[in-house]
Amino acid sequence: MSEPNQNIPATVPDQPEAKTPVRKSMPVVIALVVIIGLIGIANLSSLLSGNKKNAPASAMPMRPAAPNAQQVNSFESQQQLQAQRDAEARQHQQELNAALQQLQQTEGAPGPEAAGAPPMTAAQR
Repeated sequence: MSEPNQNIPATVPDQPEAKTPVRKSMPVVIALVVIIGLIGIANLSSLLSGNKKNAPASAMPMRPAAPNAQQVNSFESQQQLQAQRDAEARQHQQELNAALQQLQQTEGAPGPEAAGAPPMTAAQR
């Protein structure tokens, strides 16, 4: 009798190939595309339907054609008052400058010296 072949080549079963997993961000992207598409379709349908609504009227009253005389007089008086205050401020500043110059001149002059004392040097002044 013949002996069966003991050296039968071993066969390796086919390995299942793994499917690439769906990325976690892909559902989010799909959802955003769907939402944008719905908004686009809604805009197109409202554009095509032609149901145009009038813009709401403003609650602000219309501006008068002529200015109020009392407001003009008030503005002119405010301008005159401001000009007067500016003039007073300039006068006050001039007085301060004059007083400052006078103070600097008096500080620059040497004080009285004793009769027997030698005159002051420039560094002492």
